[in-house]
Amino acid sequence: RSTLFPYTTLFRSYIMKIKIREIYNCRNALAKLANAQMPISLSYKFARMLKSLNDEYAIIEDQRIELVKKHGEEINGNEHQIKTDEQKENFIKDFDVLLDNEIDLEFEKINIEEMENINISPQELSILSFIFNGFE
Repeated sequence: RSTLFPYTTLFRSYIMKIKIREIYNCRNALAKLANAQMPISLSYKFARMLKSLNDEYAIIEDQRIELVKKHGEEINGNEHQIKTDEQKENFIKDFDVLLDNEIDLEFEKINIEEMENINISPQELSILSFIFNGFE
């Protein structure tokens, strides 16, 4: 009998397929929620999930910067800027391809009932729906 068994079920992580677009679009709503006062157990779950999402967001941002370099013009040494409509169109096309990719993301979902005393707008709730259990 393993003594580790009770601890392996302490956190129920979910591996879910998610479009990169959902992660990219939820940044502002997550930032607002990250500043909300919540019970310590919920705060801990949220902090773990936020770390996972922020790690993915950093990768997305690196790829976005590379696309700006690819489609933009160099200004001030190492900086790049999209200046023409054609550059913008090509950047958006490539960025949309990136955002439409699905990845496997692992984190513990939050039960919607735990959010009872947290103020969040219907729009923010909709954007963040993938992080909740019981959101239909």
